[in-house]
Amino acid sequence: MLEAEKALENQIADLLAKAQATDLSEADQEDSPTSLPCELAGRQERLKRIQDAKKRLEARQQEIDKSKGRTPNDERKPRDKDGRPKGGKYKRDFGVPESSAQESFTDPDSRIMPHRGGGFEQSYNCQAGVDRDSHLIVAISTGNSPSDAGQLATMALCVKDVCKENPQLILADAGYRSEEGFRMLEEMGVPALVALGREGKSREDETNSVKSDPGKEKGHPCTDAMRERMRSQQGQDGYRQRKWIVEPVFGWIKNILGFRQVSMRGIGKVRAEWALVCTVMNLRRMHRLSMA
Repeated sequence: MLEAEKALENQIADLLAKAQATDLSEADQEDSPTSLPCELAGRQERLKRIQDAKKRLEARQQEIDKSKGRTPNDERKPRDKDGRPKGGKYKRDFGVPESSAQESFTDPDSRIMPHRGGGFEQSYNCQAGVDRDSHLIVAISTGNSPSDAGQLATMALCVKDVCKENPQLILADAGYRSEEGFRMLEEMGVPALVALGREGKSREDETNSVKSDPGKEKGHPCTDAMRERMRSQQGQDGYRQRKWIVEPVFGWIKNILGFRQVSMRGIGKVRAEWALVCTVMNLRRMHRLSMA
């Protein structure tokens, strides 16, 4: 965008200079190979789209920097809570995105996300909470954060909103691991079993990874409590149920309904589309249950 912006600005300046030196009535004749006003309007429109995308990226970066304790006048110097310099220096000025930052012109609400099997795509993050006994989807959410870590408490609140009571137990994979999420669940009084590492490891590998867990070194009490819970036989037996509770539902959505990508643009429309897909999935499941 930075390169295109500069190139378009130069092209627009050249076209404006040419317009001043050219008889526009002749340029608009049918036998004219090009229309100067159309060329100018096209480049100005593209320049505006690029500048708008830059503003969105900068606004997003400002929010990220603020969350890390930075301020517009920090002179790229890290400071403690009292405002005193801590040493070192930030690589970028406040609110300046990385040179690799990207933005979609057609769907600004979407975000670049990694996909299983490699590669990155403009995407949304769709969530579903599934009931153990019926395999019905009881709660959904749609966001544009690539990480699942902030969704743990959100999904618990969604379940409570729909079912009018807290879930009896939440099972989630390692992508949902976060000290803040565990703390919020404890405050809500919602028990959970959340993996703290990759699945498929041997017991010895899991023990070794726990010993070197940075969360343990930093003394995160909620993560430490989850670790002890997951180490127990009851925790391991409970967590194993996750694979046959929620994984089949996503498999059915992708392979039976054939839903692997959204058709709409904009987070509001995508939320509606995901809600429709989950409703269809529930109707199919309810019909199956009624036949049993």
